[in-house]
Amino acid sequence: MQLLIIFFVFATEIFANTENAFVENAGNTLTPVTVTAQPLAVTQSAKNLNAVGEAVTKSAENLNAVGESVTKTVNFAPEKIDFEASIINAIKIKWDKKGEQIYYDIYRKGEKENFIRINQDPIYTTEYVDTDINTGDIYFYAIQANDSAGNKYFSKEYQVKLVIENISNTLSSLTITAQPLAVTVSTENLNAGQAVSVTVNFVPEKVDFDILTINAIKIKWDKKGEQIYYDIYRKVEKEDFVKINQSPIYMTKYVDTNINTGTIYFYAIQANDSAGNKYLSKEFQIKSADIFLPSKPVNFKIYQDVECSVLKWEQSTKGTFDVAGYNIYRGESYDSLTKIANVKADVLKYEDVEIIPGKKYYYKVTAYDTAGNESSGTDILNCIPFPMPRTSLILMPTAYRNDIFNNWGLNIDFNFSYYIGGIFGEHDLYPYGKDSDSFLKVGAWLLTGDIKLSGFNDIGSFPSIAVGYIYTILMQDKFGSSNVTGVQASFSGKEKESMQTIKGFYAAMSKKVFFDIGLHGGYIFGEQINFIPYLSKYLDTEKNNVSQGYYLGFNRTIISRMGFKLELIVPVGNKVNPTFFMPGQYLINTHIDRFINFDFGYFHFNGGYIWLGYINFRFTIFPNPYK
Repeated sequence: MQLLIIFFVFATEIFANTENAFVENAGNTLTPVTVTAQPLAVTQSAKNLNAVGEAVTKSAENLNAVGESVTKTVNFAPEKIDFEASIINAIKIKWDKKGEQIYYDIYRKGEKENFIRINQDPIYTTEYVDTDINTGDIYFYAIQANDSAGNKYFSKEYQVKLVIENISNTLSSLTITAQPLAVTVSTENLNAGQAVSVTVNFVPEKVDFDILTINAIKIKWDKKGEQIYYDIYRKVEKEDFVKINQSPIYMTKYVDTNINTGTIYFYAIQANDSAGNKYLSKEFQIKSADIFLPSKPVNFKIYQDVECSVLKWEQSTKGTFDVAGYNIYRGESYDSLTKIANVKADVLKYEDVEIIPGKKYYYKVTAYDTAGNESSGTDILNCIPFPMPRTSLILMPTAYRNDIFNNWGLNIDFNFSYYIGGIFGEHDLYPYGKDSDSFLKVGAWLLTGDIKLSGFNDIGSFPSIAVGYIYTILMQDKFGSSNVTGVQASFSGKEKESMQTIKGFYAAMSKKVFFDIGLHGGYIFGEQINFIPYLSKYLDTEKNNVSQGYYLGFNRTIISRMGFKLELIVPVGNKVNPTFFMPGQYLINTHIDRFINFDFGYFHFNGGYIWLGYINFRFTIFPNPYK
């Protein structure tokens, strides 16, 4: 019970003493001239009863000290205040932090003016940028700290003037005077009677160079200030400085790629602020890397192909490093080349199929080494890839010219065909009887000139049309021919009979339809169709002569750069018996582009058939727009 009474008395004394804690506020007000620097004072007095009923006052230094009274004052007013000029027409203010849960207000005035608060919202950090100022004017600042209880703590008043000293630097042919543009902030503490000057220099000083890459120098520098952009100046000995960047540089790095190896260069960096002031660095000297590049590829040539440009070259000689491969450049004009591909060092050929046929392209090739360094380029050559052949089916003409952009006008072709022989066939003809045939010699040569006049170019649903004239020299091998065939009878005897000439006029139509299929047809008047009986030894060339015929066919690309063609040629008026819907005598020729130029045909006649093997080439003499 005694202990409980003692605790009660002790607690009562402590709670009673809390009435002695008080706050002293000097009641400062902002005047047009000065702010009295009397901080808000918080004084705390505390007594403690000891065991014998004597009074003891707590000290902040030693709570056990007795017989003394200590007063503790807390001041939240900022004291260490700095001013910086980080950007033009702006002053950055920084101050020390005291206490917790404190926010700040900034007061400013000009000469002969009253203080006003310039921040819109409470400031919870310890810095503020005043951007609403003019260079050369004098301003007075004070900072007010505010605690959560509503108490206010005013700082001293500070006088600030922003001064810009612009030293005119010029780039000479020899050196650059390293006098920076100086921005000086003159700060005067009116209450303390002290003046402090702070100089902010936007000139880049810490500049680093990287020359590990051939044909390039990488430049890095330190950043000073805000809203700054840079220009890079460069020169070689005995020359003047020139600016090498095309656009303002807002980063702190730049790669100069327009250099030569083993060359001494001089650089200077100029910083520019938003007000148009210029800050020129000192001059820096650097030597580019001494590295030998691989030699450029030699004997560079380009070959036209169907829907493809074929590039070939010879191997480059290594420099400091081994050759790693080759870069391929292409463009639609001489000065617009871009890299489209690269190949390994052991590849000396490139086929460019990502093109538009009939369009001119420009190419060059460079070599690159294992370090990524690139040689100079080859001479720039041009090439026009051929479109897919379109002036004929196989033996028979189409209505197209050799110009995919203009189908109006004249076209002249030369066609060479050689029917080697029959692979397999059967016959049932008097007086030979019924039998099968294998590997029979035909040996028929057709050398044909084709001249036509084309019009239209697949306009809407209307097809292209053409009229033309064909002249063919027909010859046949004597070697290996049978002595009992109608063919032999036609070619034997006098020497002049071993060569025939056949000719005729024709009209043709062509139209590209769905699925990239081209349909073609035509009608021939004259002797041209009379080469057909020469394809079998069982037919009499005299009895099978006709004066007209027709042909039908189609073409389509089956895979990349490989097309398929088929044509049906039918003589008219040879008095043969038709079978079903097909005539009694007809020839079907097939052709696959880029497939060893060996083709197959099927010849059907009244009383038999034969599968033929032949080769065929066609050349356009005029027009040739793909040079």
